Order: sequence, then structure tokens, then C-alpha cells
Amino acid sequence: MANERFDATILNLAQQMEGGVPQLLDNLFSFFQRKTDFYTGGNPGQAREMVLKVFDKYNSIALEGKRREEEKRQKEELKKLQEARQPPKREIVELDENDQPIQPSKPTVTASISKPREVTAEPGEELEESEKGKLLPNDGNGSECDGYSWTQTLGEVEVNIPVPEGTRARDLVITMKSNKLTVALKGKTATVDGEFEKAINVGESSWTLDSNKLVIVSIVKANQMEWWSRLLKGEKEISTKKIVPETSKLDDLDTETRSTVEKMMFDQRQKQMGLPTSDELKKQEMFKKFQEQHPELDFSQAKFN
Repeated sequence: MANERFDATILNLAQQMEGGVPQLLDNLFSFFQRKTDFYTGGNPGQAREMVLKVFDKYNSIALEGKRREEEKRQKEELKKLQEARQPPKREIVELDENDQPIQPSKPTVTASISKPREVTAEPGEELEESEKGKLLPNDGNGSECDGYSWTQTLGEVEVNIPVPEGTRARDLVITMKSNKLTVALKGKTATVDGEFEKAINVGESSWTLDSNKLVIVSIVKANQMEWWSRLLKGEKEISTKKIVPETSKLDDLDTETRSTVEKMMFDQRQKQMGLPTSDELKKQEMFKKFQEQHPELDFSQAKFN
């Protein structure tokens, strides 16, 4: 949603206020009183009606979300109860000609990939044109693809490719370049084969074989200040507006670095939506104040760089 582009700014303000939400609201309505005609510019009671209307809108959305979570929890509890009541399954053991149990062959591990969901509009909101057809990020801010999955942080990407259990490193053919990744078993069609959406730092990227059944490719982004909308060109894009940064990692940063990262995230979302960056917004605000201080000047024909 368009409102999300202000999340980092509002969160930063809230964290600076020891009084929490009440203090944040007090400062907001104080700003309206001191700097605007919010309370006096309309008909009597219009400001109060406007506030209540917005409150009721998001209150109903929150209550509906809580109701759905409660329904989901009750269904899960009912399912567990039903499973507990089921009689235990008897294991059937197949015997060979000497009446010895036949050991089942080890199953081949294949990718268990859940189908990603497309972005949908929130209740009472209209889906932006630029978001139509995009996918919701998975829990790791990446996506589930055919035969593999990937997750990301601001600086790195991790790709997980399941392979048959017992696979050895020498059974693999893995090529990683600044713009391309290929992962395949010898003599088999590649599971991953395509050009990266963005450039990577090949020298710091690597891959490992975990427990002889999972290839993990660790990729360091060349630009460590942006979110990827997809791993490889041609894949369906995820909505970077729906990405949820790891707050815990932001908390680990010093104040100056954290402010820089939050500013970068805000500017990236603004650019994606064709809106002004934080620096451009500051310039617009400065120009607006200058106009208010000098009403005698006419800037209608002025052009600015």
C-alpha cells in the first residue's frame, strides 16, 4: 500500500518517544494545532469526524484480521484433536522368500516448494497498477520457484536447491559468474540456470552441500543497499513493498548507520512508486516555506534543477 512508504519514518519517530503511541499521537495533533488550520479550517465538528472516520476504517481492518487469526487457530486445534482420536496405523512389513523384512529403498529427496501467492488489495483499498501480478515475498523476503527457493537480506541472497540424498560434491556442476548461475547434477537438466536480476560479488559468494541433500548458494550482492524483486531474469517478480526487514538486525546498528539504512529503504520505495526521495521532499518543504515567507514573489514560471 502507498502508506507503507512512511513506515520507516513513523517507526523512527515512535522509537524516539519514551511515551510510546500516546506521545506520538499527542505530537501529531499538536502539529495540526500549531502548523495547520486542521481544527478551525472547516465546519464545526468536521475535524473530529475526519479523525473518527480514519480510526473506524483501520479499526475494522484490525478486528477482521484478528477474527481470521482466531478462526485459523481454532481450525488447527480441531485438526489436532481429530488426529489424536485416530487409531494408530499398523505398519505392514514385507518379507522376502526367507521371511526376512525387506528394507525399503531410501526415497529420493525432491524440492518441496509451496506455491507463492499473488499480492491482493487490502479491504477498502485498491491495488496499485504496478503491484498487479506480483507475488508476496516468502518468510525470508524471497520467493519459492520451480525446484528451489531463495531468501534475502539487504546485503545477501541465499538459494536452497534440494538434491537426491547421498549426492556428493563431485556429482554437481555449479557455475557462478557475476551475472549468471547454473546448478545441475552431472548428466541431468539444470535445476537453476539463468541470469541474475542484479550483479553479484563473485569473489565473496560461495556454495556448500549440506548433509548430502541440499545445495546452499550464498550470494553477496554487488549493491548491498537494495532489495531484489527476483533472483533470475524471467522469474515472476515479488513485491518489494511487502518485504519486512529484520528489525532485530536494524536494532544492532548504531544510530547513524541505522538512520542511513532506513533512509535508503524509504528512498528505494519512493523511486519504485515514482515519488520524490527524502532529499527531494526536504527541498520541496524548504521551497514551500520560502514561498510562504515571500508571498510577494511570483514563482509560477520558475524552473528548478
